[in-house]
Amino acid sequence: MKQTHDDFPDKPSSTLEEKIGIAITTHNRPALLKKALAEQQRFLPPGAVLCVIDDGSTPPAVVPKGVQLVRHEKAKGVPGAKNAGIRVLMAANCTHLFLFDEDAYPLCADWYRPYVESPEPHLTAIFTHWANGKPVGDCHIVGGDERHLWYSHERGYLIYLHRSAIEKVGGMDRIYQTGCEEHLDLSDRLYAAGLTSWRYMDVRDSDKLIYSADRFQAVSSSVFPADRTQLVARNLPIRLKRKEKEYARFAAYAHKRVVLTSWLTAQMDDARQIMQPPDATPLQPLADSVKGELVVFYDQPLQGDLQAEQIQVPIIPVGPYVRRWQLAYSYLLKHPAEEVWMVDATDVVRLIPPKIKPGKLYLGWEPFLTDCDWMKANFTHDCYRPLYQQPRQLLNCGVVGGDLETVKRFLRRMMDVLVLTGDPLDMGAANLVAYRDFAHNLITGIQVTTLFRFQQQDGISWWKHK
Repeated sequence: MKQTHDDFPDKPSSTLEEKIGIAITTHNRPALLKKALAEQQRFLPPGAVLCVIDDGSTPPAVVPKGVQLVRHEKAKGVPGAKNAGIRVLMAANCTHLFLFDEDAYPLCADWYRPYVESPEPHLTAIFTHWANGKPVGDCHIVGGDERHLWYSHERGYLIYLHRSAIEKVGGMDRIYQTGCEEHLDLSDRLYAAGLTSWRYMDVRDSDKLIYSADRFQAVSSSVFPADRTQLVARNLPIRLKRKEKEYARFAAYAHKRVVLTSWLTAQMDDARQIMQPPDATPLQPLADSVKGELVVFYDQPLQGDLQAEQIQVPIIPVGPYVRRWQLAYSYLLKHPAEEVWMVDATDVVRLIPPKIKPGKLYLGWEPFLTDCDWMKANFTHDCYRPLYQQPRQLLNCGVVGGDLETVKRFLRRMMDVLVLTGDPLDMGAANLVAYRDFAHNLITGIQVTTLFRFQQQDGISWWKHK
């Protein structure tokens, strides 16, 4: 698949011309789903995407023509189901995402306008009293403005998210297993990231916009009471601890590993001092080894077939060993993945699927020290002095990986050093950043890559590098 690519993320905006997406999650409540779909279709915004996430229903959910259906054969719980909805809507390039439970639906034609027109990138439909007027007891109004009300707690039957909010903090965190506290955690993370005015907010008079069967006490939970009690007992302390620490880390909404590489042939290959031809053939071993996970950035049309996602980028006068880190970072801002690897294009293949740990940075290695003659000859800026004064294992950035947030942090630091030094090569920056900023979370050696240039296949290493 080929597409064009710009190097900068889109700016948040909120106009009614942008695409709206609606994802309804359901589990074993077919009558509620049928009613919800009828009302959603009755009041569907122009051009909106409507999908259903069937989280293991028995029998499987049935949807009318024109509604996209995603089915989990085995129930994954609320976080997994909501994340599936986010994946569908993000892939459909929706700007405004509405995540509904199947026991909630719109009441009028313009129900979405207050949410879309709000300057807040995240809102949830909230009520403090049952439909009979009695207080629920766990939520009260704590503030507000002319458009919104602020609450001490929130519900989960309708969650509104602007695309920019998801790009910043992701979706539901799977640390909450099958559910309970996951949507509150998402709101807490967005608030801690400085994106919302308050944690738990709704537009005014949302009860006139959205029907909630729960508010009318017309339904029971699809989660057994005993299971819910156990989940709350486990999950609530996790969320409260995060809330206290203003936790705002990205939560991947896709079980996805991505492998990024670059084949930028419009500029001189500064390591080999040659112009590489735009031939895709040398990349095929890598593509074959990672089985559909590969993304290739290229700046001249590639010759030959390559089973990978191919992204053409503009030709600019920046060397390939600098540009590749910029392209990787820009891509990850728009296409977050749970696990990220950045590898050389023509001399790396995967031997075994990696098993990474959160917070750890993984790099390849060479049987030399950082004060070797090659390093000293090519990286002369004063910032590299610690690598020569205190020699350590030489790391090879032809293989770099980890979880999304760890890799993004590494990339930001890498780009800072490359701009500071003006180096056309990247090994110096990689070693400096890894040892200076990730010393306690750095993993290298034969678990990551085989011995450099020895053409090994040892049954231990994840990657073979030459």
